[in-house]
This record gives sequence, C-alpha cells and structure tokens, in this order.
Amino acid sequence: MSVPKSIYGLGAEWAYLLRCAEQCFDDDGVEIDTDEGLDSALAALGDDIVEKLGGCGFVLRRLRAENAAIAAEEKRLAAIRKRGAKAIERFEDRIKLLMVAAEDELKARSAKGKKAGTCTAKVPGMTITLAAASEQLSLTGPVPEQWMSKPITPAPEPMRNDIKAALKKGVRIPGALLVPGNRGLRIT
Repeated sequence: MSVPKSIYGLGAEWAYLLRCAEQCFDDDGVEIDTDEGLDSALAALGDDIVEKLGGCGFVLRRLRAENAAIAAEEKRLAAIRKRGAKAIERFEDRIKLLMVAAEDELKARSAKGKKAGTCTAKVPGMTITLAAASEQLSLTGPVPEQWMSKPITPAPEPMRNDIKAALKKGVRIPGALLVPGNRGLRIT
C-alpha cells in the first residue's frame, strides 16, 4: 500500500485515472458521460480508500495546476491580441489620414468611373481602397411603433434596416435621421 509521493510518481493506474478525468469533455467543451469511466477506473484501483483518496488528490492537484497554467496563458495571449488590435487600429487610422491628404492625387491616378468619395492606391500585389463614407442611422429619440419590431420579449427594438431604407427614400420618421458614416478601408 504505497501512496505516490508526487504527481510524477503516479503509477499506470493513476495515469489511467488522469486520462479518464481529462477525456470527460469533447473538443467543444461539452461534458460527456464520465461517471462510468471514472467509476470503473476508481474500482480497478483496489479497495484501500486511503490510497484511492491520495491518488485522486494527486490527480486533482495536477488538473488544477494545468488549468491555472492554461488560464495564465489565455490571459497572456489576450493581452497580446489586444495590443495587436490597437496596432491595427493605429495603422488603419494612419493609412486613412494619408489617403485623405493625398486623395486628389490618388483620384487622378486611378481609373475613371470610380464611385464618388472613393480613392485607390495600387502597389504590386496589393490594392488599398478608401471607400466613400456611407450614411449611418442615428436614432435621436423614440421612433413610431410601426418602425419597431413585433416581439414582446425581448423588448421591441427599432428595425434599423427598414428605417434606414425608408429615410433614404425620403420618408420622414420622428426620432431617426441619416448621418455621415466613417470611410471604410479595404486592403486586397
């Protein structure tokens, strides 16, 4: 009756128990029927309850340590992703500013027939386009009930696409108006 001294001293039976515990979730994180697998793995380890508890404790300690390490890595990667997103945003803003400053020259270089407000820069292997600003819907107050969605739960919400289409056709809707939007940047 020897209880493993450390997680590294786990015998084949305890390693099997650890695999059973780790495999109780599918790839999507959905729990699968684990009671049978864990129960049969525990039953195969013998009758000494102290040894079982000790082994389970080591398995639990390892699982907790792995989860803590994964959580720390997730946090680290999330910080890296946030820094990358901010860098992307700064670069996009800089490119937009440069393209707006050079818009007349870029329009003169690009082909005729481009949409008004759109300018393009072509370099080998890439086309950078600053699209014209589209109109965006701004809700300034309550809109009439006919422009609200019908479900009671959740609470009715303005039907933004329908309101925007109606405003473009010239329909006046209280509490709604079209405002200039941001110019979009595409790199193809």
